[in-house]
Amino acid sequence: MKLILQPEGSTVCGQCCVAMIVGVPLKSCLNTFCHDWATNPKNVRWALKYYHYKPNKRLLKFKKQEQLPNLCLLKLTYPFQKMGHWVVYDTGDIYCPVLGIVNYDDYEELSGGTLTHYLGFTK
Repeated sequence: MKLILQPEGSTVCGQCCVAMIVGVPLKSCLNTFCHDWATNPKNVRWALKYYHYKPNKRLLKFKKQEQLPNLCLLKLTYPFQKMGHWVVYDTGDIYCPVLGIVNYDDYEELSGGTLTHYLGFTK
């Protein structure tokens, strides 16, 4: 998987994550989403379907890494903030559009948030 970083100061982490998963440039994914601001699970599921992936119907809570599929989207939440952050989980590594590629075990400490939900999908 190729890491795609979001432009500094932007809120396009969801678009970056979808672009990483489906293997398209960020610009192409921004055109698919038709916007360059924050996304919600409904937007992300729609975009995955557009690229012929079959996403789960909803986000699922998890507590341990062992509960995750080998490849999925993770939702990071921050204390005292409404907005979250999307990252890609790929077999033990986090592909974060802000921090880069980080080992799962180190990610929460580096990001200052908590990984709480995942969105699985199939090709």
